[in-house]
Formats: sequence, C-alpha cells, structure tokens
Amino acid sequence: MARNAMEKWIAAGIALSCGLPLTGQSYLLNKPDNLWHLPPVLLEVSGLTFSGQDEWLLAIQDESGAIYGLEPGTGTLMQTWPLAPPGDYEGIEWARDTLYLLHSSGRIHHIPWQNGPSGEEIVLPSPFPGKSDIEGLGWDPVRQVLLLACKDLPGQNPDDPKGWVSWHPAGGIPDTRVTGIDRTTFREAISRTKMSRSSRRRLFKWLDNKPGSFPLGPSGIAVHPHSGRVFLLSARGKLLLEFERDATLRHIHPLPARWLPQAEGIAFDAKGHLYIASEGKKGQPGRIAVYHPRP
Repeated sequence: MARNAMEKWIAAGIALSCGLPLTGQSYLLNKPDNLWHLPPVLLEVSGLTFSGQDEWLLAIQDESGAIYGLEPGTGTLMQTWPLAPPGDYEGIEWARDTLYLLHSSGRIHHIPWQNGPSGEEIVLPSPFPGKSDIEGLGWDPVRQVLLLACKDLPGQNPDDPKGWVSWHPAGGIPDTRVTGIDRTTFREAISRTKMSRSSRRRLFKWLDNKPGSFPLGPSGIAVHPHSGRVFLLSARGKLLLEFERDATLRHIHPLPARWLPQAEGIAFDAKGHLYIASEGKKGQPGRIAVYHPRP
C-alpha cells in the first residue's frame, strides 16, 4: 500500500478515538466547531500564532516571507506584512512583543512587534547540520524558551527520539538534544492509549510500514495556556501528541483526514481554544479547524 493511502486508511480508522481528556478539558477533534477556508495565498499555510491579547491570528505561508493577519473570530484575511525574503518558512511564534519566524533549516528571524512589525529584523543562523528539516515553532512561557519541532535531522536512526529542541531567544546555542519520544516508547504508548482494537492494529501497521525507520514527522508545536502541556503535530500519520513538560507522552490524538489532510500549524488562544491549520490538497483550499474546549 502506498504511504499516502496508508496514512488515509489509518486516519479514517481511528478517528473515533479523538477527543481524549486533558487536565479537565477535551477537544472533539473529529468535529471542529468552526472550519475556515483560507484564500489561495495561504494554500500552503505552514504555521499559526496569536499576537498579544489575541489581537491577531498570524499565519505564515510556505515559500513566502510574508506574515498574514487573520481576524481571530472569523479567519478573514485582514492584513499582510512582507517581512523576509522568499524561503521555506515553517513556523511562526509571537512572544514578549517579538515575532519569530522559523526557516526549515533552523534559522530564526525575530522582529519587534507593536500591533505589527516594527524595528530591525535580527536573524539567528541555524545551529543544525545541513539538510535538516525543522517544521514547527512554539513558546514555553515558564522556561521562556522557543520550542523547535524537528521533522528530520541528518544522522537520525530509529532509536533516536523525535520531538523538539529548546532555544533561548536571547541568543546562544540551542540545546540540540531532541526532547520527545522514541520508537519503542511510542509503540508502548499505542498499546495503552484508549482506542479500538482495529484502530490500534492500524496504527501499529503505520509504525512498521517502513522497517528500520521511525515515521513520526513533527510539523507543528504549541504549549497549552492552562495545562502547560506540549502539543506536537505530526503531518505524517495525521496525529496530535500531548506531552507533559517533562516529555511524558499522555495522549495520542488521531486527526481527521477529512478536515485536516496535512496539519502544519497549531496555536491556542488565551481561552484554550485550539486552532489547527492544514495545507490544501487536491484542489481544496488551505483551512483552519477551530476546537472549543469541553469541560
């Protein structure tokens, strides 16, 4: 079975297990409260974040250095800021009056923000080896560090964990040790996560589809504003993984392929509403699925 077909089969088979509990809240991931279709300029939307006081929902488009300001209640495109030269941009994060853009190489651009970009852009060169694929950017407000989701790093083997690295924005060298989960621990987590027997079998088949590799592909990352847990997207396998701060995996949330064919961006607003962005596929536009927390 082709890889894309395998992923669709898995996502369809385990959609009913979505909506697992998280510290008093849950999200019914197989039923978005809102689904926003994005304009063609955001067909390959690759990252989301909220600016201070949730004034803007900010999005970035793969291959474009522009920032797109969406109206938080409707997803309507209201403003565009051309900031950086064209390139493979995969993450965006707002923190402490600064906007951070992530290039897939691991290079970070940071720009002062006052209801929009202001001041001079500073670029931190990538600390990662060539041909690295870094695909998500989040912010841990407790540790005051950026979290970079690592899709692929040269020299990784199936026993190495996949997840994220931490980088203090004041500069310096990030901790390039990957925090997350390895293949063995992921297999154990599948066994104990609440899902149907057939769903578990399908997820095991996806994990073992390419012997000698760990197919998890982190594509987005965000920290929940209330629980402090780290939510890690994987476009490969269409999964959302929920971790404690110490990287203990708590839940595996399958994502519905019908709504999110290629999930690349994730953000929470201050109320804990969850926003997941997906690239457009097969003539369909890019979209953002919005989930309200349930008690």
